[in-house]
Amino acid sequence: MSASVQKISSHTAAPNGANNSLFVVGHAVGIAVAGGASPQAIAVTWPGGLPAGYQVAVTPSMKAMAWVTSKTASGFTVNLDNGSTIAAGTIDVLVVSG
Repeated sequence: MSASVQKISSHTAAPNGANNSLFVVGHAVGIAVAGGASPQAIAVTWPGGLPAGYQVAVTPSMKAMAWVTSKTASGFTVNLDNGSTIAAGTIDVLVVSG
């Protein structure tokens, strides 16, 4: 499964300014996740690319642990696991860099 998100800012146009140590790269709300066996991996592609050293916060709508792997300049993989079956739902991601 692959999700597409929209870039909301660049380093120079970041809401908290280009000279601060941390800025919001962008966020994606409501990335669909199909129900199924645990674990699951969801590929997220990021339009316009991602800066070096970015960090991702993930909030799943269903009961599951979430972590990020395979970070590249164009996206990353969100992994979900709850030791059983994952219910269909969504994930929200926030990407920051500093």
